Amino acid sequence: MQTYCETWDRDRHDLPYMTDGVVIKLNNRRLQDQLGFTQKFPRWAIAYKYAAEEAPTQLLGVTFQVGRTGAITPVAELAPVSLAGTTVSRATLHNSDRLTELDIHIGDTVVVRKAGEIIPEVLRTLPELRPGNAERITMPTHCPACGSPTIRPEGEAKTRCVNTSCPAILRGSLRHWASRNALDIEGLGEKLVEQLVAAQLVTSIADLYTLTVDQLLPLERMGKKSAEKLVAAIAQSKQQPFPRVLYGLGIRLVGAVNAKTLVEQFPSIDQLMGAIEALTALKKPSKVTLHTDSTYVKDGLTKWIHGWKRNGWKTAAKKPVKNKDLWQALEEACQRHDITWKWVKGHAGDEGNEIADELARKGADAAKSAD
Repeated sequence: MQTYCETWDRDRHDLPYMTDGVVIKLNNRRLQDQLGFTQKFPRWAIAYKYAAEEAPTQLLGVTFQVGRTGAITPVAELAPVSLAGTTVSRATLHNSDRLTELDIHIGDTVVVRKAGEIIPEVLRTLPELRPGNAERITMPTHCPACGSPTIRPEGEAKTRCVNTSCPAILRGSLRHWASRNALDIEGLGEKLVEQLVAAQLVTSIADLYTLTVDQLLPLERMGKKSAEKLVAAIAQSKQQPFPRVLYGLGIRLVGAVNAKTLVEQFPSIDQLMGAIEALTALKKPSKVTLHTDSTYVKDGLTKWIHGWKRNGWKTAAKKPVKNKDLWQALEEACQRHDITWKWVKGHAGDEGNEIADELARKGADAAKSAD
């Protein structure tokens, strides 16, 4: 086995496609069935990864990206370099701890590689080649997107913007809501999201469901047919099952798997809000478990419900709406368009009851259970 891996580490460069390793499998069907699978992978196979290709280049500068949760990520702007079959000019620097660890300065010569042969990252610096005027890189004290002060929560590596009206956070939230694993809204891509936010047509997820064809027509590359298709796709998204909706809200630490687990225990948003304090004692089903400590999930849900310091989401009418009342805003949009939300309990295809009636009570019930 070792000889086989070493042979292909040498010969793989002659293949007409890129490779980063070999897969080692247990060659016995009976034993494969006995070992079974994890949530995502077979227990009878493992990937053997080869050392990633490395290359030196110069760090020209650093930009800071703001994600949908407010996390600010430093990104290295590099002199273009050929790496693993592509030209790399940008690479992630992860967070403040990584900047300190690398002791990185603008003008440094750095060694880059592709993590898993996919994502470029800065591996190390070469301080012996550092110019005399090199400038140390530090995390920003104010959000590069909205100018609000940043914070670094205790126990976290990420520096964050906590302004829930930050346009970068809003854009990220809308992209996530429309993504394939969430509400899967066809036609609502990154460029269109940027236009909607820039034109102030959308200031929260709820505002998507009030958009009209006439509002969309002035946007770049938007004809009447395209606008009609987008409005229809947004309306159709309301038929998605509740786990997708919960995942689409972008609550920290509530991914697709955790969303399904939570819905099995709390089939409506009211029940979930009213049971947050009991989440740490959640009885986990035998085959479905939360994929992180439930205490952190509880904290993520609580922060989402109460909002980050300020009032949170705003409707198109610029009236402040707390995060916990977002469901009421969604329901109001739903009623205007005469479309109901549905949720699916358990596995895909096992349809449950419509939750339109429950959503109609969202304002008062959510406030009682969350405050």
